[in-house]
Amino acid sequence: MAKKQTEEITVSVSEEELRAFVLPRWDKLPEVDLYKDQVVSQIRKYLSFFEDPGTEIITPSMINNYVKWKIIEAPSRRKLYGKEQIASLIIVSLFKSVLPLHSICDMIAVQESISGMQKAYDDFCICFENCAKASVDTMQNKDRKEIEISSQTRIYQSASFAFLYQWIARQGIIKQHLLKEASEQ
Repeated sequence: MAKKQTEEITVSVSEEELRAFVLPRWDKLPEVDLYKDQVVSQIRKYLSFFEDPGTEIITPSMINNYVKWKIIEAPSRRKLYGKEQIASLIIVSLFKSVLPLHSICDMIAVQESISGMQKAYDDFCICFENCAKASVDTMQNKDRKEIEISSQTRIYQSASFAFLYQWIARQGIIKQHLLKEASEQ
């Protein structure tokens, strides 16, 4: 009995932490350009809540690959990364497990072309935080009939939402990309 109560307390603390999670807005990102190791440290600080044990949400090697694959802009000649690159790396770090990197790159590029990187990034932050709160409400069955959800059902529910939301996001990115191409012709 005590073990079950402990599990429930842990889940509820985690849910409340997720509900309270805040991404740094554009004006809170570092004002000075950073070296790669500083970027990794800063992003890990921002996103530590989402790091699974034994994994790193971002590493210097990942950044090297993102630059090589043109997911983010290359650093300056002095090997420094600015706000735009840091903002892009935050988005990539959060979405890389649910979307292909080229889709994330397209999504960032389209949003940036519509409203500029600063507004696009701040809009992303607001949207992500609202989605985090909504996901907690969904898992807690807010505004619904009280029903018992087993841990297995919660796992299925979470995986189902992840798949469906990933699919919806991919469809939206494809549509945005097609609209952008059509407007350029």
